[in-house]
Amino acid sequence: MLAFILIVQKIEATEESKNDCDYSKPTEKCECTKFLDSKNQCVDKCPEGEYIFKYQDISKFKQCATCKSKDLYTSIKLNICVNDCGQDEIIDEEYKICLVNEKDCKGYVKENKCYQCKENELIDRKNKKCLQDHTECGGIKIEKECIYCKDDEITDLLSLQCLKEDDICLGIIKDRKCQGCGDKIIFENKCITEEECKGFIYDITNAKLCIKECPKEFFTFNDSKKCSNCDQFIIDKEKSICSSKCEGKIYQILDEENNIEQKYCDLKKCPEGYYQVSKEGDNVIKCSSKCNNKQILDTENQICIEQKNECKKFISSDEKQCVDKCGENEFVEVEEGAQQCKECEEIIREETKDNIKSIKCVTKCEEGELIYEFGDNNQYNKCIQTSQCVNRKISSDKKYCSEKCANNELVYENECVQKCPQTSFYSEDKKSCLKECPQGQYIKSNGRQCLNNCNQVYEIVDEEGKKCLKCKENEQFTYENSKGVCKEANSAQQVLLNIKNFFQNEQNKIADQDFESHILKPIQTLTSQNENKINQIISKKQKDEKDIASISETLNQQKQMVFELLNLVKPEYYDKSIVLGQDDLKITAQAQVKGYKFKTKFISDEIAEHKTTILIEESEEKSELPVFNPTAMILTYMKQNYLCKDSECKNTHPLFTISYIESQSQRILADVQAKPQEFEMEYKINSSNKTNQLLCLSYDQKGSITRQPIIVKADKAFCKFNYSTSLLFDETCVYVDKIYCSQKIENTNQKSVEDKTQNEQNTISLAKIFFIIGLLGLLLIYFLRKDNKNHKPEQRSKARIQYDDDEQMMEDMEQHRRRYPKQI
Repeated sequence: MLAFILIVQKIEATEESKNDCDYSKPTEKCECTKFLDSKNQCVDKCPEGEYIFKYQDISKFKQCATCKSKDLYTSIKLNICVNDCGQDEIIDEEYKICLVNEKDCKGYVKENKCYQCKENELIDRKNKKCLQDHTECGGIKIEKECIYCKDDEITDLLSLQCLKEDDICLGIIKDRKCQGCGDKIIFENKCITEEECKGFIYDITNAKLCIKECPKEFFTFNDSKKCSNCDQFIIDKEKSICSSKCEGKIYQILDEENNIEQKYCDLKKCPEGYYQVSKEGDNVIKCSSKCNNKQILDTENQICIEQKNECKKFISSDEKQCVDKCGENEFVEVEEGAQQCKECEEIIREETKDNIKSIKCVTKCEEGELIYEFGDNNQYNKCIQTSQCVNRKISSDKKYCSEKCANNELVYENECVQKCPQTSFYSEDKKSCLKECPQGQYIKSNGRQCLNNCNQVYEIVDEEGKKCLKCKENEQFTYENSKGVCKEANSAQQVLLNIKNFFQNEQNKIADQDFESHILKPIQTLTSQNENKINQIISKKQKDEKDIASISETLNQQKQMVFELLNLVKPEYYDKSIVLGQDDLKITAQAQVKGYKFKTKFISDEIAEHKTTILIEESEEKSELPVFNPTAMILTYMKQNYLCKDSECKNTHPLFTISYIESQSQRILADVQAKPQEFEMEYKINSSNKTNQLLCLSYDQKGSITRQPIIVKADKAFCKFNYSTSLLFDETCVYVDKIYCSQKIENTNQKSVEDKTQNEQNTISLAKIFFIIGLLGLLLIYFLRKDNKNHKPEQRSKARIQYDDDEQMMEDMEQHRRRYPKQI
């Protein structure tokens, strides 16, 4: 995808550079725009009426022109100029155009050619000819064309259209044509005289009809039978009568351009929808659908007034109407003797004084009043009494009457509150406070909330079936047959069983706070119990094999429980790490998360101070899956190294162990692997101490001790390990060369290890079995060295260090040889 984006960007950049032309040179400019019009100007496309007539090389421009000027045909289909029209195109020789459809021809088409008719001729497409004599048209004459109806249609010569069989012909039908009666009148498909018409005579195109009454807006004139639009005076609109004279007042109806559109005689007022705009003398009244610019419309009297004081009510805020009252967001000011409505940008307040109401615009309401929000977007405000806040909510600050409470507020009766009063119950469904819980709901154990189900807060129903109860201190909430129950949580097996039941019911979808309170809490309790148990064993002056085995078994049970929990929790629902323990025992565990990889380098101080709570780090984008990619990992910290020897315990750092589950096999692995994963631990040391006496010790799950490579840089020491690691200061030179202990150094009382917390560790004795195995190992190595002192020395460290020069490498090798004359 990234490569594709880069390619696209490169292409776009190339196009931009290609368009970077010298516009002072027309041809170069046209190489960019690609078109040169008939005026020799460069354009993005050919202008209307011009077409491409000449193709150049793809990098050159294209020439636009009117094809006819080049003695070429314009191809409408291809939008270019061509030498000849295609076989499927119609040739218009007069205009030199290749047409696509026959209807595009302005004449008639014959033998794939378009023929034009003269100005005074009719086009007869059906018979493919031009008609000089219009009477030769056997169809309908529409504009300059003779149109023929289909065989199943009737040609209507009156309406000039083709009728279906069931359409109405206003004339008489003869030879499948609907036509008039000449000078006579059409009545019920026959021709009659005016005297024979008992109704009214109505003129239509090419004919006259005898009808029962005139159409709307047509009138009889001077008692005649003819229907007229009456350009004289309308006497009685209801009876459709008009006359040439008016004995009363004349009402002139004006159009939008103030031209007389119609005239009425002796009306009481202008017709509905019209208003009196002016008068001419006493008898002529002009009516219009709107007032003039400077006039004010009085809708009640249907008149346009000139002065504000002529309005006996209120002038609208736009000063165009005389209205009964002002708008809700408007107040009143007296101007020019009239009550003028004005928009209020602050708060509207209605006042009553001497039984007279007045509306004012104020910046704030009086004490005890509320601000009522109204308008389409609640953009307006007005002051109301508290009792007037009906079907709304009083805000928590007692200042507003609003449609709803703020998002973080609750509803109590008609008020918004931050929290429910002591005498009420919180309802999460309605986001409100209730005086009592509805039928079928339960009261939470705190006595303050209504619940649909006690399970939703991980509580159980009491015996009466009305209240919810919390689990006891030594119990854990879980499910049995989809019902919430409290189970004892006094063992790792019971805790895991309760958790499994819990997840099966919750379908792994629980909130973080629920996870921590109902899942982690019982495990944390067990972890604290294990921490106390281990501390009691370590505090012994001497510990035997059973003590060591008991600690190991306790830790393994703890890890097994955490691994099973990680297997239950899906990362898509809970992707955080699990942190357990307090001071002496700290456990950090995490499952694999997509897009991340597990860390392999750690810092001892950060683990001890609980700063390392995440075991994963972001994986590089598009990189291959790392070799070390387990499904889950646990990092364990023990303040006191319970595996150290008696004489060494005071000089050892904390013990760190790492366990993980392999992706494929799903089995817990440690150092029992063909190729175990290597980790690195960073320790902070005192560089002024004897760093030559520092050792990295590693312990397997059986308690066997292995010396691991150590690298010292300034005030830091780095230890490589597979399962566990601890830093040791070899004070009596049990493992390092005795030359470091025999030297007389003034600061003999200087502490061995930089970490102050390590100096306060209790002296712990190692099991006798480790001491005997170590002693036998030392004796065996001593005799082997004595017999083979002429042999080449054996490589004792697998640590790989890169050097910038050979001299430094030789010096370090000599120090290493002197430092480790013995094997552990």
